[in-house]
Amino acid sequence: FNKCTGLTSIDLPKVTEIGNRAFAGCTGLTSINLPQVTKIGYSTLQGCTGLTSIDLSQVTKIGNGTFVSCTSLTSIDLSQATDIGERAFWSCTALTSIDLPQATGIGERAFQDCTALASIDLPKVTNIGIGAFAECGKLASINLPQVTDIGEDAFYSCPDLKSIVLS
Repeated sequence: FNKCTGLTSIDLPKVTEIGNRAFAGCTGLTSINLPQVTKIGYSTLQGCTGLTSIDLSQVTKIGNGTFVSCTSLTSIDLSQATDIGERAFWSCTALTSIDLPQATGIGERAFQDCTALASIDLPKVTNIGIGAFAECGKLASINLPQVTDIGEDAFYSCPDLKSIVLS
């Protein structure tokens, strides 16, 4: 379905895995129902500029570049995700919040240029990759009680960052 720009909704109630670039460039896509999906490949929804929210509460792994430039995405439920790939949400400029209570690793540049992201709670994350939150201009607070490794420039150019909890 790559670059099917007229595709507006997806309802795949029995699918458990979505492959690489499956819906990349589907700019008209606004609604997705994938209640059984546990794994998403790389760049799966890259450039889906019409997508505003998605429930991927059963997904455990987010591939590299999965949501790059999903510029209308404001919220996402990833309550079971343990691993967030490199550049997973790069340039999701409307993303204001994200729920990642089970995540243990955040890949390089995973949230870079998420300019609307204001706060994030990552209670189980131990590893944050290089530039993971770089250029998140509105990021004001972050909770990282389990973190043991923070990559270079992880919080580069976050002028509103006032509070980081690392204990």
